[in-house]
Amino acid sequence: MNQTTPMNRTARSQWMIATLGAAVLALTACTAPESRSDVREARSGMGSDAVKRADCSALVQLKLADASVVSATAAYGLGMPYICRVVGVARPTSDSNINFEIWLPAASAWNGKFYSAAGAGSIGALMYEPMVSSVRRGYASMTQDRGHASRPDTSAGLFGDGEWAFKRPEKIVDWSHRSQHVATVASKAIISAFYGSEAKHSYFESCSAGGHLALMEATRYPQDYDGIIAGAPGDQWTHTLAGRLWAALPARKGKEYIIPTEKLALLNRTAVQACDALDGVADGLIEDPRACKFDPSVLQCKPGSTSDCLTEAQIQTAKAIYGGLVRPGSNERIAHGFMPGSEFDWEIIANTYKLPGSAPDFLRFWAYEDPAYDSRNFDFDKGWDAINNKKVGGQTMAELTNVKPDLSKFRQRGGRLIRWHGWADTSVAPQSSIDFYEQIVKQETKAGADEVMRLFMAPGVAHCRGGPGPNSFDMLGALEGWVEKSTPPERVVANSFASGGTLTRSRPLCAYPKVARYSGVGNHDRVESFSCVDAPSKRAL
Repeated sequence: MNQTTPMNRTARSQWMIATLGAAVLALTACTAPESRSDVREARSGMGSDAVKRADCSALVQLKLADASVVSATAAYGLGMPYICRVVGVARPTSDSNINFEIWLPAASAWNGKFYSAAGAGSIGALMYEPMVSSVRRGYASMTQDRGHASRPDTSAGLFGDGEWAFKRPEKIVDWSHRSQHVATVASKAIISAFYGSEAKHSYFESCSAGGHLALMEATRYPQDYDGIIAGAPGDQWTHTLAGRLWAALPARKGKEYIIPTEKLALLNRTAVQACDALDGVADGLIEDPRACKFDPSVLQCKPGSTSDCLTEAQIQTAKAIYGGLVRPGSNERIAHGFMPGSEFDWEIIANTYKLPGSAPDFLRFWAYEDPAYDSRNFDFDKGWDAINNKKVGGQTMAELTNVKPDLSKFRQRGGRLIRWHGWADTSVAPQSSIDFYEQIVKQETKAGADEVMRLFMAPGVAHCRGGPGPNSFDMLGALEGWVEKSTPPERVVANSFASGGTLTRSRPLCAYPKVARYSGVGNHDRVESFSCVDAPSKRAL
């Protein structure tokens, strides 16, 4: 099984952004279409689905609130139907510069619906990958850069760069929630002008900090979208960053605390072997890691041993990662730990010196406004109050960046939310998604929560993609069925494929709190051998 590490996932995402971005640039820059194989400027009259140039180019005259159309060009390529590629910018404040694009299929290819996606981490970039796939499904599709341009050449990398936020509070507001809203309002106006009618349904789908933005849409702007998909969302942003920083600090104490790659593999094998069969079948996956009471101390080295075991210092590192962050001197849970079965993905937090993710730049440039600040010195007690109470644009950092778990207005307008999370996530603690669900149940009752939300937990799936668990699934199709046909999804089929495209495993993801249970008969790598059942009693959880 190909297991993708966090660094490989990041590199792949950066490569896809660069590759698709370069291809998309050719949509308007190409002067010799027949010489290119990726994307081409469309010529008038090219096939029955060709976008009419006059209708497309006229969009530059459209008057929009807080936004303007920079260019509108008929184009085709990347396996898509002919489109009108609209480039726009929104400036709701004097320090805002929100770049967005919306791709409009010809009327004959349009499914009558609107789709949008945004980027992960602190990234400021247009996300072309979901645009291509959604346009192929017939959607008018929009992406926006969250109000800034990330620099891949900084120490934090493309997804962790936070220097753009330095003493620019309106940029932080744009990143937190405003950028998606203003780009959505502008895009809906563009759709109406181009097609002569509004979209029948609107959907937003993103993962990680894009999932954070999805929940901001549901809670702050409930009228924007009919259906929303939030994957592995760091909705409690300050908690997420503090938890990831906490998990990464033990390995920075000294070399003896670092867990080498081969020892992480040993730890992962041992944890999975200890808890794999709790769901009724030994298949290399832990269905619900909360039921796993694994203690890494079972691997402690005996005197004279150095291989196939962990030292006391390495065990301390593992326990800190499993245990999560509790505020020093109190019992306040700030962030959950990462789960047994996720150890294959600990490399960036357990055996490298560089602190991972958005947390270092968040502390340097957002919270303390000190480029020289060393995140390894963060005080998880007094510092925790300082970063949450920091004033940004008239709100505290916590008020601005942490999602308020309130779906009442989204439910009242008929909105539908799918939240999903991989149990092997090592960027955003999976338990945070269950916390959110339980808060909605407490607020709305179980019946009210079921009316507006479904949660799917994915065994063996890492942050947004990758891992040994099946991680190819169609949440958008499930959401379409719920919004358009009033069929709430009780399970979603997840698949794994070999490099050649051969199906290797299929599994149901069950609507929480149900879990998948092997029937005891048939191939345990096929979805038909599982059913969704009530989870075991909380004695195991």
